Amino acid sequence: ELSTADIQARQAAIWTTDAAFRETPEQVAAFERKGAVAVEMETSALFAVAAFRRIEIGAVLVVSDSLAGERWQPGFKSPQFKSGRLAACQLVNVLCRKLCLQT
Repeated sequence: ELSTADIQARQAAIWTTDAAFRETPEQVAAFERKGAVAVEMETSALFAVAAFRRIEIGAVLVVSDSLAGERWQPGFKSPQFKSGRLAACQLVNVLCRKLCLQT
């Protein structure tokens, strides 16, 4: 689906938490060792509801801010985020069309 829509993406592990800004260096290192490449704060709630309702769920995430360095790097206004957001919307559109054709 991604290649037909000319979208570049990668599948990766993320760490999801509802504890905003409470990540310790030890926690970050532990999740990095487990292969996590990012942390986010909303998906855990969606997946919990889906598990409770016994429905399938997936997520398409776009990286915005970076906390990887010494300073927070906000990214919502960056060209990379804006193009990533557009690509995510295109991907969802492609996947929805595919699902509609299957039913």
